[in-house]
Amino acid sequence: MNDYAGTDHRVIYEMVKAGEFGQVNGYAAKLNGIRNRLGGHILGLREQLAGLSAVWSDGGGSERMISDLEAVTGYLDLLAAGLSAGLRR
Repeated sequence: MNDYAGTDHRVIYEMVKAGEFGQVNGYAAKLNGIRNRLGGHILGLREQLAGLSAVWSDGGGSERMISDLEAVTGYLDLLAAGLSAGLRR
């Protein structure tokens, strides 16, 4: 799926910088699409987490799992924000 897996970020940045305007716009459009899909998944996960305690509770185990999944959604938020920041440059 990723043609540049294993390629250093700096090398990719230089490739994009050296590219034609259309290539850069295409790359930005792909990042925007990824960010939008990621945002939808984050929202869906948060909605499911909000209702999880109502259907499953075994004390510490469920609390720990919910806490861990909330940490995952927080990380995904940071990732989506990073993608957005990259588009504004």
